[in-house]
Amino acid sequence: MKLFLISLFLIVLNSGIVHAQYATIFFPEPQEIIYQSGKLESNKFQLMPRVKLDPVNNHFLHQIFPLKNSGAKAIPIIIELLRANDDIKKVAGAYTLSIAKDKINIKIFDQSALFYALKTIEHLVEKKQTIQLPLVQIKDYPDVLYRGTVEGFYGTPWSFEDRIRQLKFYGDHKMNTYIYGPKDDPYHSSPHWREPYPSDKAAEIKKLVQAANNNYVDFVWAVHPGKDIKWNYQDSVNLLSKFQKMYQLGVRAYAVFFDDISGEGTKAEKQAAILNYLQKEFVDKNTDVKPLIMCPTEYNKSWANPKAGTYLDILGAQLHPAIQIMWTGNRVISDIDPPTMQWINARIKRKAFIWWNFPVSDYVRDHLLMGPVYGNTNDIDTMVSGFVTNPMERAEASKIGIYGIAAYTWNMKKFDSEKVFDAAIRNMMPTASWALKTFAENNSDLGPNGHGYRRTETVRMAPTIKK
Repeated sequence: MKLFLISLFLIVLNSGIVHAQYATIFFPEPQEIIYQSGKLESNKFQLMPRVKLDPVNNHFLHQIFPLKNSGAKAIPIIIELLRANDDIKKVAGAYTLSIAKDKINIKIFDQSALFYALKTIEHLVEKKQTIQLPLVQIKDYPDVLYRGTVEGFYGTPWSFEDRIRQLKFYGDHKMNTYIYGPKDDPYHSSPHWREPYPSDKAAEIKKLVQAANNNYVDFVWAVHPGKDIKWNYQDSVNLLSKFQKMYQLGVRAYAVFFDDISGEGTKAEKQAAILNYLQKEFVDKNTDVKPLIMCPTEYNKSWANPKAGTYLDILGAQLHPAIQIMWTGNRVISDIDPPTMQWINARIKRKAFIWWNFPVSDYVRDHLLMGPVYGNTNDIDTMVSGFVTNPMERAEASKIGIYGIAAYTWNMKKFDSEKVFDAAIRNMMPTASWALKTFAENNSDLGPNGHGYRRTETVRMAPTIKK
């Protein structure tokens, strides 16, 4: 017992060393960051935008900097659009950041890019009597266009307060997608998907949409009609009507789920037809609506018909090319690699949108899955249209895994599972990170389960336990 306690103390001590070693690293890690000697120090800054700032970014700038209207000693903050000759991948969220002793220059692709640049500055800033910033040159952009979570688990849905905290967490870590699809919401699924939400729930959704907008997150409302849908004109109109009601609540992104059903709802031709109807009658007529997402009935390879011309091929041929198709991998619970993506992308004739079933625990509810994120290869960024993680019904405990996916989808090539795990622990519990790390790394495996998916656990303590 004494040897075991000494070993445990050394583990705790080692956690503190890890904490100190990576104190200056932040995640998601920028694509390119070059530090220079010296610092910018000032308590006066002047905003000099060459693009119109939206209210969210304007407010954020005033939170970070003591801004003055003018002044000879004020440091100018110049904000402008990326130019054609700027050497950076030009995608939504892309920005460059240059901090010199006498000015800050931010070039952006769009408003979300400015938000991400300001989040990076927030990581770098030191506030004492004056603001201090390191002198850096940064080029940054996401590897995956749509990054975030799908609340798609079975069990108790997250509370309104859980979701508000989650949306802030996504904004802080540069995730831009939250898919609302809790299986036990009767107005998302059967029996009430055709009906409007009660007034109290509608008011909550409206507030969630606003919170998402404040963090540059797409609130994607999903409907799950397949259990009792009737393939007739009336139910097509019912779906369209529900979309329009959600639009009135502020929703501008939508998904239709046909997972985990049987019977009439599983017909690929019918699913494609109704989705194409929604594309034509709703998405195309509302230019501010994001691309439609669907989860197919055959959402993993082990459940898919391998024969040519069957379900997945029908979707690939008949579904409007703008509609994104979700995929969990070779099994319901599995990691993603290039062969996985090559197989599915060829059949659906587009890049699949990954629904990664970790750290979801609705099939092992007596376990917490709080270990590091690993298993997905770092070379699938050009093969996916999006990547979302399905978390646990325990929202706060899920943040370790969500943090890992935020880092992974932003910068795959530099993703280091253990470093990101340590950073997630410090982010969640900075004053007792050693305790949370000890708890989390010993609550990471699922145990024997029907899906055959396992995680390593108790790695640091394993030699001592063996002795």
